[in-house]
Amino acid sequence: MKGTHNDKKRENRGFYIALGACLIAVGIAAWATFDSVSKITGSYGDELVSESSQSVEEDALPKDSEEPSKTKTEETDDPAPSDDGQETKTQTEEPAGNEEEEPAQQTVLTVDQIDFQAPLKNGITVSKAFSGDELVYSETMKDYRVHNGVDLKANRGDTVQAMADGEVTSIYQDELWGNVIEITHGEAVVSYCGLGDTALVQAGDTVKAGQDIGSITETPCENIETPHLHLMVQVNGAWIDPMTLLPGE
Repeated sequence: MKGTHNDKKRENRGFYIALGACLIAVGIAAWATFDSVSKITGSYGDELVSESSQSVEEDALPKDSEEPSKTKTEETDDPAPSDDGQETKTQTEEPAGNEEEEPAQQTVLTVDQIDFQAPLKNGITVSKAFSGDELVYSETMKDYRVHNGVDLKANRGDTVQAMADGEVTSIYQDELWGNVIEITHGEAVVSYCGLGDTALVQAGDTVKAGQDIGSITETPCENIETPHLHLMVQVNGAWIDPMTLLPGE
């Protein structure tokens, strides 16, 4: 009986030893497995973190900042040459025939460059002189006023002639000066006043020196005085004495 009991104890002891060895082996295997998995997981996790950081950094950059130099280069590059070696034109050229030509500038003759002649065939007789800024008495208006022209004695119906080559710029009726024909002779604008209702020229006409333009009637603001041609001249907007333009004066 005692031998049998001892045998059972030895068997139980062997069983526990074997069980312990198995548990130790399982523990070692489990630890090795855990260590391997941790290393793999750690390495994989680092890669994930690295990729995630890179993605965040890329997302943080503004989209407009991507390849700025390339965009500017594309905008500033000259047009690519065509197949025949000529540059591609980006704008449509206007046909040469459609370009507006600037009008040629006309040279305006000064009064010194123009040969003026008397506007009346019967010669020059001054009945009332140019006064400039000085006030003179008007027999018709019964007051003192400037006389910006010169009165050349004439008979009613006498023909008036252009003093030089020029252009008829205006024909009108004035309350003071009656029927007026305005002719531009170079830089001088001459007003022939006190003419009849029938003008021999029209506005826009080109006239020659000595050409008939009208005839004498009367000047309303000077109708008490003897019949005459009231002649006024402006140069660059200023009144001048018409007699300074006539020959011999």
